[in-house]
Amino acid sequence: MSKGNRNRAKRAAAAQAARPQPGTPALAVPGSSVRIRHAADVEELAQFERWASMADAGGPVTARRLIEAHNQGFLATSLDFRTCGAADERAYRAGQLEAMNWAHTFALVAVDDSGPIGGLLAGPSEYFLSRMPPQAGPEPIMKGILRTSKLHFVSVDDAHRRSGAGSALVAAALSIVKGSQADVFYGQYEADDHGLERFYRKAGFTVHPTGTGLDFSSIFGFNYGPAPMPTERFFTKKFY
Repeated sequence: MSKGNRNRAKRAAAAQAARPQPGTPALAVPGSSVRIRHAADVEELAQFERWASMADAGGPVTARRLIEAHNQGFLATSLDFRTCGAADERAYRAGQLEAMNWAHTFALVAVDDSGPIGGLLAGPSEYFLSRMPPQAGPEPIMKGILRTSKLHFVSVDDAHRRSGAGSALVAAALSIVKGSQADVFYGQYEADDHGLERFYRKAGFTVHPTGTGLDFSSIFGFNYGPAPMPTERFFTKKFY
């Protein structure tokens, strides 16, 4: 086996070790045929190209990376970490932080009798964690993976707006992140979208003033946190 193949095999093994076990059932939306569950296969993950494009969140690039992570056994299918702390520690000691990041990332779909009608992607923010001060070393990055989760986007097809699918996706994501023992679930949106402000407040998030960054110093042990663009607002839900 070539060195490159050995490295790929090592990354895949570490990711599988860090990956939570599957088994999260579909959640029904009361009074509707909509159900929420993890994306089941490549065909469903491919639909995240549409939903990511609707949210201006990467479109085909996002879908391609999701499918690659799924095919390599990286992408989480549940986030019950009560029994996988030791596996996370093994992946960390092996230096497989990318594998851990994907193992703590999840893709949810809303489905009805016609098939998938919306999607949500959440997990540690690779962009944010990759900009950690180099002198901090790998340990704060591991803390970011284990203790922070970002709602990257949630989108519902136009024909199914006001079906409750978007709210149900976010409610399911909140439950998953809380169950993962993360400290905070957060996201951001353009401040002039007052409909999103109402949506996230109703979902139980705190909406922060426009252009205000977040302080995660209690997680990292030093002053560091995500910063928005001047026209964006963060929303957060703290669990601990």
